Amino acid sequence: MTELYIDEPCVVSFFTGEIGWFLQRWQGRLRFLKREKYQDRKFVLFMNPHLHPFVNDFVAYTIDLPDWFKELKLETDCYESPPIGSPPGSLTTPDVYAKLIQSIRQFYNRDKAIEIWPPRGCNYIVENKEQVFSRYGTNESVTSDRPIICVFPRGRTRAADRNVPEFVWRELVDKLKETFFVVLGGTPGGSFLVDYESEHVLNLIKYNEEDKTDKIIMFLSHAVCSISSQSGPTHISLLCGCPSHVIGHEMKRHAKDENRFNTPTSFRYVTDYRAIDADTIISDISLFIKRLLEIDSTLSHGRDTVYTTLRPALRSLIGKPELVGAEIGVFTGRNSESMLDSLDIKKLYLIDPYKDNVAGFTREEAINSIKIEAHNRLDKYADRIVWLQKKSEDAILDIEEDLDFVYIDGNHRYEYVKKDIELYAAKVKDGGLVAGHDFDVENEGNGVQRAVKEYAEANYFSAYSAVDPKDPKTHDWWLIKESIFDNISNENSMIIVKLIQDRLA
Repeated sequence: MTELYIDEPCVVSFFTGEIGWFLQRWQGRLRFLKREKYQDRKFVLFMNPHLHPFVNDFVAYTIDLPDWFKELKLETDCYESPPIGSPPGSLTTPDVYAKLIQSIRQFYNRDKAIEIWPPRGCNYIVENKEQVFSRYGTNESVTSDRPIICVFPRGRTRAADRNVPEFVWRELVDKLKETFFVVLGGTPGGSFLVDYESEHVLNLIKYNEEDKTDKIIMFLSHAVCSISSQSGPTHISLLCGCPSHVIGHEMKRHAKDENRFNTPTSFRYVTDYRAIDADTIISDISLFIKRLLEIDSTLSHGRDTVYTTLRPALRSLIGKPELVGAEIGVFTGRNSESMLDSLDIKKLYLIDPYKDNVAGFTREEAINSIKIEAHNRLDKYADRIVWLQKKSEDAILDIEEDLDFVYIDGNHRYEYVKKDIELYAAKVKDGGLVAGHDFDVENEGNGVQRAVKEYAEANYFSAYSAVDPKDPKTHDWWLIKESIFDNISNENSMIIVKLIQDRLA
């Protein structure tokens, strides 16, 4: 232990338990307190110093736990550190807990310190308090002649029923190394493949230098994706923004609730972790990477042409064949023209009643002029468009086929946007796009943002918004109907692929 003594105002805490709980709750709470309440105090955290990269943006000192504590060899894959063999949910014994705090207090002046101890055990009180999360990354470059993939082969004694069998991990890495540069991560006491060595494989599991976490973050920052059964490394990958393929039983938790930065996530749901094989994982990640590459290619396609006109919410449609879509609120037809020029559209339904109050125009001649301008602009696409001069709630009755997308830019009042989303989302195919305009426009009667967020939360949709860098006035929103794929080896399993948020050129 160091002879460091802190004789100045500080905030002191510690952590000895499971890294996933720490990453998803406690460090986020401490970061909030540093930024919002105790800006002028130094934060001191007693824990494994390997974890310092996760808190180095706000913690001044990370101090290792006492040698006597480590010599007890307590179980740390839990909310606290109980003795080995303790039942799930057990706490650190009172004598050890008290001795640990007594040891910690030797390092600082208690009269100048604020002590904030973590909640005891399986305690979710932090979830009801403010938290701030930081995306982890690196500016370091990685040289590799192969795409990098990170694999975390969980193999813990606690909750061993959540371990994918070791032979499956071994066979998976044997196959991945034929194409990828494979980086193995984890801890020696909590991972399989500790001694795996091969060309095109870097094994960091038994690596125990101070920069271990920095190396993991560096490779995740440059990886095509990571593969893990739900565990601490899953949370690291998500917080690094590395596209993550997760094998587990808590899909909503990892793909949505604790996916703080909407990291693209593919999830293989299993009820029995033994019922997975290497070929199935290879198939899953092949599909996942293909989807990621499709999105990347649309974002790099036609930068000098398509991107000058096509709105952000519609760019994921570039390159998709024979689209059938609908636009609610055509106005002068400029957005319709952009879609028809930029996308492979087989049929586009153009929905606008052209009466009452069209974008603030109430005089009949003004409305008629707008309508004429739209028809003149779009007549050249007559073989691909269907005009429906009706209210959207009536027009939907004339659309017989399912849609690949709908773009909603009609009446922006909450009740109308809500109704349009509810009606037309049901018409859009699984995996299709429900999108619209003016997400963040602040004016009286604009209820777009409220309607979009409510629908997304109620229906577990992935919701996105983005400002077009070429046209800051264009603030789009979009929802993705989650794609569900049948799986060859387990008909009860599914993959949920979440598309990339705000990835603009």
